[in-house]
Amino acid sequence: MKKVLINKIVGTLGLVLFLSIVVHYTRPKKDYSKLEYDWFWTKKTHFSKSNNIVFLGDSRTYRGISTESVKSEFPNQKVLNLGYSSGGLNKYMFDVAYSLLNKKEDLKVIVLGVTPFSLTEEVRKNEHYKQELGRPLADLIERNYVNPFLSDFESISLSDYRTESDRVFYPQVFHENGWVESYKIPENKRDALSSYRKTFSETVLSEKSVSETLSFVSEMKNKGVKVYGFRPPSSKEMEKLENELSGFDENEFITIFEESGGVWINISDRFSFDSYDGSHLHYQSAKDLSLILAQKMKQK
Repeated sequence: MKKVLINKIVGTLGLVLFLSIVVHYTRPKKDYSKLEYDWFWTKKTHFSKSNNIVFLGDSRTYRGISTESVKSEFPNQKVLNLGYSSGGLNKYMFDVAYSLLNKKEDLKVIVLGVTPFSLTEEVRKNEHYKQELGRPLADLIERNYVNPFLSDFESISLSDYRTESDRVFYPQVFHENGWVESYKIPENKRDALSSYRKTFSETVLSEKSVSETLSFVSEMKNKGVKVYGFRPPSSKEMEKLENELSGFDENEFITIFEESGGVWINISDRFSFDSYDGSHLHYQSAKDLSLILAQKMKQK
């Protein structure tokens, strides 16, 4: 009887192992794992302390800055991409970024991805960050410590079985230090224009956010923290739309940014980077941009 029971247990475990392998290699290709998505935002928000270099901004920052590429120029430094959807450049997020720096290190850097949208009244809400910050402890434990082991058992919907020719394919890879590697098939370089046109009809540039940015730059200089700024590349059509509808004057902003003690990084030929939707960079262009930024940071 005992031998029969042992054989049944071994057989069941063998079947489970076999089915797990089959599922792993035959499950349809998904854009991304929801479990990895949840793990990513939880880790970024709650488990990313003591950094040397912190990038701050909106979705163009979190999709456009590869921390691995930056680390290739700063190999012994800890780098964090603290970009969020509709991430704002304002005192609330500046305080968060500063709190995540390792104050004991000689190298203390904060890099601002400055877009007109990141300086609007709308993003002063910092809704995405606060949503992740407010999750209950049980969720944090599950997302950070359990989810990474469950990806092979993630649910599958019927839409996942559609062929690539039937839908827009939007692969996303979530990197531990805050970067989302992404692209679209097929690309549509005008895809984001309508949503940004609508956005800027509903919000305005915040003078308070601009003022807080300049005050932050000055304060950080006094504390021995170097603050860099750059405008994340998008597309020529998108940049024209943003400038016209938001009233953002980039040259004027750069002047007062530098007068406050910041270091502005100009990206030459920034329209040469590949944006898959007119707003966000293809992951290869994100790697290229990140390397260029890191090299320029070392020079200044």
